[in-house]
Amino acid sequence: MASVGCNFLCRGCDEKICDEKFSYKVKKEKAYVSGVLDCVNKKTGHGKNLILVCSCGKNIGEFITYKKERKYCLDLKKVTRCTVRNSEDSHTKSLRHQGKAVPLPTDVFAPTVSKNIRVASNEPAKNSTVYGEEAEKENEIKQLKETITALKERMKSMERENVNKFKDVCGMLLSQKLEIQRLQEIIWVLHPNINLEQAFSVDDKVLYFIPDSVTSADNLNVED
Repeated sequence: MASVGCNFLCRGCDEKICDEKFSYKVKKEKAYVSGVLDCVNKKTGHGKNLILVCSCGKNIGEFITYKKERKYCLDLKKVTRCTVRNSEDSHTKSLRHQGKAVPLPTDVFAPTVSKNIRVASNEPAKNSTVYGEEAEKENEIKQLKETITALKERMKSMERENVNKFKDVCGMLLSQKLEIQRLQEIIWVLHPNINLEQAFSVDDKVLYFIPDSVTSADNLNVED
């Protein structure tokens, strides 16, 4: 694998402050390096430290006397860190020789086949997590539909059962009324002078129990 160095450029003028031959360590918003290039001037500042000034006049950091290895502290808000690989192509090398370091894109070594396919289709790539969530939602919807279908079938079965029970009850009541009427007729034949109570007459109530009135329950629609 190619070794990795680091260049630091001034944000004001893109001048190279430090190249990959110097060791460095980044901590918070500071970069501690073992050396800087000749374009950096050291000027006396407040206290013991010397201010590091770029050739464009921009203050880019300070010189720390108590540090043994990395005495130069660069402010990452004022300088840019650029990664440089030793296996870079000739075009990048020629730019470096001119004093400019070219930051390499993070996906320069990534496969390009799938990327080209996504660009050609103009569709965003979907990862496995997205596919898993969609499959889970489809499964939940399928289960809900099956539950709804089962409930509808159960409701229809209950409707048919209740209608049949209603018909049976009405038929039983009708048979009882007819039996009462038959017994009344026997009494009239045997004792024509007996005055029977009109409450036992079936004539004014029998229409409620005829089959046509019973079957009207089939037209009930409980699905709505």
